[in-house]
Amino acid sequence: MSKKKKKKSAPARVVVGIAKMSRDGSLFVKVEGEEDEYFVRPTRTLTALDGDTVKLSVTKEPGVRVRPEGVVIEIVQRSRKQFVGILHVVGEQAWVLMQGKNMPYDIQVTVGAERPGSIIPEDGNRFRLYKIYDEDGNELIARKGEKVGVVVDFWRRGDPCPSGHLTDVLGMPGENNTEMHAILAEFNLPYRFEPAVAKAADSISEVITDKDLKGREDFRKTLTFTIDPSDAKDFDDALSFQVLNNGNYEVGVHIADVTHYVKVGSAVDEEAKERGTSVYLVDRTVPMLPEKLSNKLCSLRPHEEKLTFSVVLELTPEAKIVSSRIVRTLIDSDWRFDYEGAQAIIDSGDATLGGVPEPVGQAVLKLHQLATIIRRKRFAAGSIDFNRPEMKVRVDETGRPVEIFQKFSKEANWLIEEFMLLANKTVAEFVGKGAGEKRAAGAQKTFVYRIHDEPNVFKIDSLRNFARNFGYKMGPTNSGKEIASSLKELFNEAVGKPEINALEMIALRSMAKAIYSTDNIGHYSLAFPY
Repeated sequence: MSKKKKKKSAPARVVVGIAKMSRDGSLFVKVEGEEDEYFVRPTRTLTALDGDTVKLSVTKEPGVRVRPEGVVIEIVQRSRKQFVGILHVVGEQAWVLMQGKNMPYDIQVTVGAERPGSIIPEDGNRFRLYKIYDEDGNELIARKGEKVGVVVDFWRRGDPCPSGHLTDVLGMPGENNTEMHAILAEFNLPYRFEPAVAKAADSISEVITDKDLKGREDFRKTLTFTIDPSDAKDFDDALSFQVLNNGNYEVGVHIADVTHYVKVGSAVDEEAKERGTSVYLVDRTVPMLPEKLSNKLCSLRPHEEKLTFSVVLELTPEAKIVSSRIVRTLIDSDWRFDYEGAQAIIDSGDATLGGVPEPVGQAVLKLHQLATIIRRKRFAAGSIDFNRPEMKVRVDETGRPVEIFQKFSKEANWLIEEFMLLANKTVAEFVGKGAGEKRAAGAQKTFVYRIHDEPNVFKIDSLRNFARNFGYKMGPTNSGKEIASSLKELFNEAVGKPEINALEMIALRSMAKAIYSTDNIGHYSLAFPY
């Protein structure tokens, strides 16, 4: 009797990704270019930790209603991520006791060694006060029970816990500054500038010279204003407005010309690249640039001359764009609005409300009319409106939260939003279409575009089924434009009803994530090809 040969199973697919750890020790591994994350059970992590780059052998492939899984076969690179916990010392051993949701293991640190991150007991204090030298050689003082930062150096198989070194002392738990710094440290965000970076920023000249003005258009006599939140510390953008002789309007969208002050390769530039963006917390902003730049030189404060980079548009009274240009400019803002003040003028129609100079108030009213037309055209073209409220936290003078409230966007917000979108679209088209160049049909110049893909059709079907439970029938969803139209009809029908928040949330989750890419596929939710 002949034996059948067993078929050889195909070798498991191997992928590389970044690990995110859960409180129970399991991992979710994100692989670039794949939508789903791979689940790894706690017993199959090979001591990988949050933030590590790992090689994964796939045991369950992604599929409809199937969670992909894998097993870690190699730790490609240990993360240098800083974890935050409580310093605990017993005898001549010390640990950082973890409290975060993404690190379930305490980390042991060295006591007595003269090296960065080790704990050195102060003489005669019976292990209550400790000296720590950070990675730059700065001396810090830690107390038992304080929150500290720690980086894992190694975790060999068979070791009871990871080993690492201390990087910072944050302070006593419960204090506002301690907890804010702990949040920043947990997400690997900086909360101070290195002395060399701050010194480099402080050395930048504040004087605007004739040489600085060369090649710039002078907007100092053109009516200009800013609209920002009432608690804003820096003013990133400004609008200018004037009526042209032909009856059209010239609108300038101005942002601070940071490149004039921050030179490529400088200490400030390298730090800004490392940070990427400013970070906004409940009670503070952690800026991308040192304070002299973010709050002074590059903040478009009223009645101060500022060097700016601008998109200048000529618009008809019907908000049709006649022409545009992208130029370096010099402005002098006439007025600083907060959103509430600008909104009051729009609501009342009174251009002088709150002591505002009449020309400035009239400019706000006219720009509001133009923005309303632009916004209406954008939605008619297929743009989707998720006008969900923003949750804001009011804090007292010590930084402790005292109130949580909803903040809804209104016409003053939309005014700024529409002109900022118009400026971004203008720049993207200028570069992408290769202005002034003869290019092959459909060819685009390499650029970093903000793109947004069409929604996931399976998730849209889930939304349709969910909406049916409330008696709603969604329209056709065979194309991106049909999806946008059907969502708009659904939201209009559900507005003011209890289920609207759930419908909007599920719709949001059906959307792809907006990302930056050199492959311009357009921006779906804005209905912009650029």
